[in-house]
Amino acid sequence: LWLLRRGRSFWFALIPAVAMMVTTCTNLVLMLRGFYAAIQAALAFNEEHAAAIAAGVAKAKPIAGNVTLMVADIVIMVITAYLLVAGIRELVRFLRKRSAPAE
Repeated sequence: LWLLRRGRSFWFALIPAVAMMVTTCTNLVLMLRGFYAAIQAALAFNEEHAAAIAAGVAKAKPIAGNVTLMVADIVIMVITAYLLVAGIRELVRFLRKRSAPAE
């Protein structure tokens, strides 16, 4: 937006920014799926082996670390979505203002 407001070429910055945004969002979604699958697997293991865990024969699989990482992943996704929407809104506002006829 800064380059656009200054009237300079912005394509050299926009193309890598879009590529980075796509790869970042894709990675966040893949990590979220991984954390969710790990939590589900741990819960299933703990439920399946509840008697052995209670008897002290088996150890329960922890889920706290994956839950923390999943929450952090979701927070980052929300912040990313907010910044993306705010940037697009500002770009649309700028383009409307620029294309409005002078009075």
